[in-house]
Amino acid sequence: MSRSQRALPLVTSLCGIILAAGNQMVSAWAAGAGVDHHAAQKPSSLRIDPTAERPRPTSLRIDPTIGARASALRIVPTEVSQRRGIQQVGEATARTERQFVAAPPKRQPTLTERADALAAKGKYQEAALLYQRAVQTNPKATDALTGWGHALLELGDETAARDKLLAALELNPRDAATQVNLGVAYYRAGDIARAVQAYQSALDLSPKLVSAHFNLAMAQAHQGQLEAAAASYRTATTLQPQFREAHNNLGLIYETLGDIPAAEQAFRAALGKDKDGYALAHYNLGRLYEKQADYDRAIQELQIAVRQQPVFPEAYLNLGNVRLVRSQLKETKELDAAISAFRQAIAQRQGLYPLAYENLAIALTFKGDKNAALAAYRMAFEQGEASSADTFENLLTTLSDETQFLIGNELSRSDNPGNLRSAAVPATKSSSDRLVELLEQYAELPDSLKDHPDVRYCAGRAYITIGQAEAARAELRRSLELSSGQDETAKVWLRALEDEMRTQP
Repeated sequence: MSRSQRALPLVTSLCGIILAAGNQMVSAWAAGAGVDHHAAQKPSSLRIDPTAERPRPTSLRIDPTIGARASALRIVPTEVSQRRGIQQVGEATARTERQFVAAPPKRQPTLTERADALAAKGKYQEAALLYQRAVQTNPKATDALTGWGHALLELGDETAARDKLLAALELNPRDAATQVNLGVAYYRAGDIARAVQAYQSALDLSPKLVSAHFNLAMAQAHQGQLEAAAASYRTATTLQPQFREAHNNLGLIYETLGDIPAAEQAFRAALGKDKDGYALAHYNLGRLYEKQADYDRAIQELQIAVRQQPVFPEAYLNLGNVRLVRSQLKETKELDAAISAFRQAIAQRQGLYPLAYENLAIALTFKGDKNAALAAYRMAFEQGEASSADTFENLLTTLSDETQFLIGNELSRSDNPGNLRSAAVPATKSSSDRLVELLEQYAELPDSLKDHPDVRYCAGRAYITIGQAEAARAELRRSLELSSGQDETAKVWLRALEDEMRTQP
């Protein structure tokens, strides 16, 4: 079967901790890949399946520490949440609950009241120190313990926050707000089941506590209990009709369930009367219109989103996707605009955005700049831990001069743990199995198509992902030969791989 027969359709949809090559490599690539030299290549055939999902592998099988030794570990907070299975792109986050009480004007405020005043201004680091002093003075100061737990939660220290909140609940188990915050602490740590218990305890104490209904809905959604989540979001919006985050997240539930009209209505409800005041809802509307191939409206919504929230890399990624697809389907002259959007998304992630590099590579392929495209694929492999069967599929398409690419976003990646899906959805073919099949296709390609250092490097990383050490070593060695021994990253990976092979029985 030929590659063209096996090619998957081009899809439009939405991208998780990253292993990135060092900043030097990012800068070097940016300097070398910024020029578009050739005329655009028109596709011979182009098909779109907006509902297609794309699995990808998740870990190295030889030694997961090789990546840490070979690359600089960098963290993107939104992607950490996706990896923990508690957040998807386009979703509003769980809410903490805290009421601050000001000191009476005619007396000196207590330590706890001073800490509350700081926390109310968002100065959580300073507030935490005062709460700590208050608890040291009086270990049974419940208000100080709850405030300290809340401040630590806002600072991102879920473990310490949980300990303080549990201590406060031992003293006052009927504090619904503290139960909510305890749930958030569990949730952000990825312990969704305990989070649900805490939220339900809060609702037992205070049935109309809106934040508890909202947070419970998020937890239910990420357990795959979509109908229950929708009911909890609807309760939250009934209690607080202008709760735009709840309307927005309800729209994502409807979208996942396939009810597109209800999803659009919910996103519109999130905007309310202030049509220009909620970037997240505009972003989700843009995605929704993109899925319906309504590209004009998609671009309009995405442009509003980035105007309202200038630092919004996911929106720039989708904007690039829409322009890229439309440039090929409608033969519009916006391929350069797509490339610019992808580069903007990458820049807003400080050069760390593997999916944007992958889609940039596709755009550069259509532009006719294959060397720059291969360099972009390499960056996608570096930052995506070389685990994406989709990325390798697209690389093969570029090598074979074909045109049926997988143009995706975070929400199109079915193996992204943070993406919403029903608990009843059956498992699909594993990404590792797909990558094995794709590497078999790669092996059949003539050397004339593969003999580029970036191609051989990507293949070596892919072979490492599926545990084929000998094949990986051969590819990395060839990468070094083709680069006249100048590929330093290939050297590091080759050395780490050979060290690992020597230690195996």
